[in-house]
Amino acid sequence: MEPRLELDRVSEERLLDRASGLYTPGGIAAQPRTDDWIAAALRRAGRASDAIGRTGHTEFAVFAPASSTLAAAS
Repeated sequence: MEPRLELDRVSEERLLDRASGLYTPGGIAAQPRTDDWIAAALRRAGRASDAIGRTGHTEFAVFAPASSTLAAAS
């Protein structure tokens, strides 16, 4: 197996319990970091007129006034 594929497999196994498929403590800890990355990406991509907020631990909302239907669906 290629080293990169093996590294991906081992990393994934650390985040998920093999028997149950549920997150391990390390997997749960990784989730907030992912959510913070998404929040930062939304902040960078948003316009000054957009209202961007976190509505839950893993949920975000974007109010983008004057956006076309096509832009809002993107």
